Amino acid sequence: MGTFNEVALESILSRYENKMELIRETEIYKWEALRDFKDAWNLDSPNLPEMLKASLLGFAQYLSSPVAYHFISLIELSKYYPNQTKGELQRLSDESCRLDDRIDSFYRSTSRLLKKCLEEHAEDGASLVRRYFPLQAISAYLTLLNPRQHYYYKDEEFQDYLQIIEDERAGAFKSLTADQNSGMAARYRYVTEAYGNLIAFLNKRHPAIIEKSDSLLSPEFAALDPNHHFLAQEIVFSASTYLDRPSWVRSSQKISEKLCQIHEKDLGEESPERLEAELYSTVSKGANKLIEDADPLSFLSAALGTGLPEREKRELFSRTIRLLRISANTPIDFNGIPEITPSELNGSANAREHRLALFLASCRLAKSDTEKARSEFTGAFNRAIRDGGLNARPLTVALFLSNPSYFLPLDADTCLYFEKKLDIKPPKVISGETYLNYLDLIYRCVPESFASAVYSAQLCKASLSQREAGPESTGKPEKASRPASVKYSRADFLSDVYLDEAQLDIVLGLLNDKRNLILQGAPGTGKTYAARRIAYMLLGNTDRDRVRMVQFHQSTSYDDFVYGYRPTADGGFEPREGTFSEFCRAAREECTEAAREGRDALPYAFIIDEINRANVSKVFGELLMCIEADHRGEEVINPVSRAPFSVPDNVFIIGMMNTADRSLALIDYALRRRFSFFEMRSALENASFRGTLKDSPSMLKLVDAVATLNRTIEDDPSLGRGFEIGHSYFCRNSGTVPDPDRIVEYELAPLLREYWFDNPRKAEKEISRLRESI
Repeated sequence: MGTFNEVALESILSRYENKMELIRETEIYKWEALRDFKDAWNLDSPNLPEMLKASLLGFAQYLSSPVAYHFISLIELSKYYPNQTKGELQRLSDESCRLDDRIDSFYRSTSRLLKKCLEEHAEDGASLVRRYFPLQAISAYLTLLNPRQHYYYKDEEFQDYLQIIEDERAGAFKSLTADQNSGMAARYRYVTEAYGNLIAFLNKRHPAIIEKSDSLLSPEFAALDPNHHFLAQEIVFSASTYLDRPSWVRSSQKISEKLCQIHEKDLGEESPERLEAELYSTVSKGANKLIEDADPLSFLSAALGTGLPEREKRELFSRTIRLLRISANTPIDFNGIPEITPSELNGSANAREHRLALFLASCRLAKSDTEKARSEFTGAFNRAIRDGGLNARPLTVALFLSNPSYFLPLDADTCLYFEKKLDIKPPKVISGETYLNYLDLIYRCVPESFASAVYSAQLCKASLSQREAGPESTGKPEKASRPASVKYSRADFLSDVYLDEAQLDIVLGLLNDKRNLILQGAPGTGKTYAARRIAYMLLGNTDRDRVRMVQFHQSTSYDDFVYGYRPTADGGFEPREGTFSEFCRAAREECTEAAREGRDALPYAFIIDEINRANVSKVFGELLMCIEADHRGEEVINPVSRAPFSVPDNVFIIGMMNTADRSLALIDYALRRRFSFFEMRSALENASFRGTLKDSPSMLKLVDAVATLNRTIEDDPSLGRGFEIGHSYFCRNSGTVPDPDRIVEYELAPLLREYWFDNPRKAEKEISRLRESI
């Protein structure tokens, strides 16, 4: 049995459980296909080809490849060699024989038959027959024949799953060749082991998921899969298809790959003209005839764009996947798709010709980013605008829908998001050259997938729009409208944070004296949570426009924080404000307005998480003097902008510092002199905190055990009080009490092994005490 990262698997299961109803609605066809197979399967049927067609049709998605349905190959064999085909299927289903031998026999015998069929019956219409059955198809046959014993799988999704859970067998599995007999049996053993581990994990840790799965099935369907193999397979497929990114992304890319093959006539013996005509006529019906003179870009814009309800989109994708004979899942959501309608891709009379040329050039570029491919793409893009009468922005959206891993849409939301996040402005004039330059800049800075980033842009749309609100019609500059805030009082703070009134008075006094405060302490002592609420206390409300939070890391620089040069889409650079300079400018404007109105300026709070992860002196630069309480309002000349700069008196800086991480830098004395330091301690013995656990005696026992452990940690010369275990380990935002077993096994045990890495016996002894307490 291989080992895997249980925390990663827990994350998959948690996200799967949240989306389970919608995923099951999309995937229920698998249970329907199994029922239809059971009803129709009869190897003694006088018409074997028709029986196989009726039995396997519902499962065709799992017996397919990007080139042809593999079940068609089986039907072709049964047409010309019925006795041999029947015999191979009987041997494959014989559970008294070794599985390895059955797979080996089926592969070798059917490969010989397929070769013979191609040689003897090509003129009779056997041109679609493949020369072998891959393991994916064989696993599906085995599952249909005996679903209690076997598992079907899709190679790409299964490999993704192994990588996500960090299974130690992932590398060995990948090294085996799927379509050669020498690796098939071993490969299938990996599949069986991984699925078996998942089902065992579900039975032990998540029986509620199994119960919920059964409740979403009819009694008939539940009886078809009593060992929950289909549930395990659904989770594996969901891990990469539905949970890791917007679920339409993989399906869209698979469709684009097949459409590229169709239009480039690269389909082997398949008929591209038939597929093309059938696809676009079918899609036009499904899209309420939104498509005329269809091509891949207009097709995907209609299938994914604004015109269709989500249910119709799913049905359209399902039909398209079946028609194109690709191995892909029907999406369960369509998150992260910019608004577009097919009419936005209308142009001159030859617009379809230019859209098609651009699509094919984009496929070649995404496949191989060479100078030649880039030149072909820019030429096709520019001709589509110049000669095809097409608008550039909708074209970029259509390109994104066709290949969301390579292209970005230049819609307003996405451009504004990246301008705010990365200080990269979109090109003023969109051409093929400026578009690729923009993509290159974004690609260097965005670690996440483009599809996820575009989805994030849409989630940020409202707040970004508020910040970009323009001047009123009077011509007077006006502040952007602020989101609704609520009052935040001293009583609210004491209710939210496990500090008493005396400690709160100390914190507020330190901030008023120094204007700069660092909350230091061990992980899990609530520093970040408390920092926001301290800021709300200063403000008297939860106005997020006057609170800014950043997190320092090893790469944080003066350019990011104060002022620096940023790339532009045309290949140049321009000076831009950093996050702190921008925040101080807003605070200074508030001071100016308050002075004009004869009132006190409203306070602003700047929060820096993990302040000691960066080279703080290097990040602050000359601001080390400006942030000091005695020098607030004094101007210095910024070396980049050559303009005067100051930190106003109404800016309060709250930093957080982890005292347990040995890899972090120490705060130098120059910075220490400008900050006050308040230690956040574990609140395990705080009455308010313990009151939240009153309904869980086992959790209270664990908390008492950890409190005892903290005294041991404090007395250890190699650790000390800065390494104590905080109360946040026992808190959840939902207000529910977490599972004490999971906390011990997956949070505290790894931490203690790290603490006593040089004394494993000590670590295991303390872990055992925690286990015994619950």
